[in-house]
Formats: sequence, structure tokens, C-alpha cells
Amino acid sequence: MSASGSGRVWSHRCGFDDLVALCEVLRQEAADPKPGWAARWAATWRVDGSDVVCPVRDLPGFPWERAQPVRSFSWRSGQRHRSGLAFMEATGRGHGFESLAERRTLTVLDFCGQVRDVLSQPFRLRFLDSGRRREHVPDFLVASKDSTLLIDVRPAPLVKESDIAVFAATGRVAASAGWRYLVVTGWRDGVESSVDALARARRPGTDPLRLEEQLLAAAVGPRRFRELVEATSWPVPARSRIRLRHHAQHCSLAMTAVIRRSVRLPRNAAGPPAHFPQPATHLGRLDPRAIPAVLPEHWAVPLDELDAP
Repeated sequence: MSASGSGRVWSHRCGFDDLVALCEVLRQEAADPKPGWAARWAATWRVDGSDVVCPVRDLPGFPWERAQPVRSFSWRSGQRHRSGLAFMEATGRGHGFESLAERRTLTVLDFCGQVRDVLSQPFRLRFLDSGRRREHVPDFLVASKDSTLLIDVRPAPLVKESDIAVFAATGRVAASAGWRYLVVTGWRDGVESSVDALARARRPGTDPLRLEEQLLAAAVGPRRFRELVEATSWPVPARSRIRLRHHAQHCSLAMTAVIRRSVRLPRNAAGPPAHFPQPATHLGRLDPRAIPAVLPEHWAVPLDELDAP
């Protein structure tokens, strides 16, 4: 399916496959053509704080629901990718991501309403590729109502030639375990803006530190981003409140308007200087400012099509 898929997608009965643009992955038997490859390849899981090595041939019976991510989701100043935890209504807890593309994948999985469990960075796969030992950590292992999905997330412009062999090997492992394997490279037109808008309105925002009042009081005329957040009693939470991508839609319309005309992000934080937040990229009826504060349970909002402009 291409990212510019056509036709209507009904939100109350769509599946993950209906919304995603996939990279076609072909199984490459030549990566390790000798018999017994499933015994030579191994997956290392993290269970109760210890590493557990499991041959690929034993993956179908491995109790992965007890496992933890094999990598942590830390963040530091100057980091080029965004890591963190994303809350999912389907599981009732946060799940790690290592990029904004991975965070959106979790959001879309939650939107589809078919997820029972998710494990981020589930295992470290060690395999042979033309005699060379290679490693790969898939992004998500997802238990849905009717299948188990192994997912890698890689925006289409970032897929390199060397990634194809890795994806093919991972798909081969998934097939041997009875899982489906997907490489997410993008989304159908309108999916990102529509799902993001609905995600922001899932539950009413709270401001226990009263940061909105302080930011509104401090935003008198043009001010630098640093000056604005340091004018509050809690600079770090204030920074997070207005700096994260598109989070201004969580704020009131008054605060959004003030920030739009007064705050400029530094060049090293967000590329070329730009007013924050960026104007909405979607011009259709799903402008988040028009979404009601409370939506029906579990995203049950009928849309006649998601790929509207």
C-alpha cells in the first residue's frame, strides 16, 4: 500500500493495515542457506533483569509477555532522536519509543483498538548474513486480537540498502515463529493529522502546577523561549508543556495564540527559527481546536474518511 492510498477508511472499523504504508520485504534464504539456521540464529530477551537467550526455533513457545525491553528509553540534551514513553488506552500503561515515528505508530495501534499487549524493543536478534554476524533489535512486538505482529518503524527516506537484508532476516524469523512482520515506512494521506488530533482530545488536560497562568502572564510581547519558561516557578515542566511537538493544542486557545505570536524556538532546538506551534498541516474538519474536550470511549468517533485534506 502506498502512503497516498485512495478511498474511504472508516475509523470505527479500520485496522492497522488500512492506515499504514508498508515496505515490501522479501525473505532472503541466501542470508543463511544451510539447514538448521533456526538453531544458529538466536534472540536475546530481557526477563526479570537478566538476559535470556532463545534459539529462533523455540520462539513460538517463548513467554514474551514476561519480558522487558532490551534497551532503555533515555533522553539527553542534544540527542538527535526523541525517546520517551507513550501511554496507550488499550494496555493502560506507557510503552517506550525511540523516535517520533515510533511514537506515532503506538498512537495508531491504540486508535485501531485491536491491541492486547505491546513490548517495545522486544529482543536482540543475532543472525548470519553472508557469513557475517549481525544484530538487530525490532521496534515492537504486538499481541492483537487475532495475531501477533513484529514491527519495525523506518520512514521511507531513511531506509538504506543495508536495511533490506536486516528486514528480510527479521521477516524470516517472524514467519518461523508464526508472527506477521511489518516495516512501517509511512501513513496514508490524512492519517497522521487525524489520529494526532483525536489523541490529544482523549482525556482533558490538567495543569496542577498552574503553569498556563504563569506562561500567559509572562508572555507580554515577543520573548525568547528561555526567557518565557524561566519566568515560571517550574521552568522544566513549563519547557515540556510548550516545547514538545504540537503540544500547544493541549493548552487553551488564549495560551496557544499568545505562544504563537510571542515565542521563537532557538535554532539548535528546532532547526531554522520558527513560530511555535507550527500552523496546522491539515485544513479539513479535524482541526484539533474544533475537537470537543471529551470524546466517546476508546476513540469511537465515526469519520467518513481519514484521507481527507
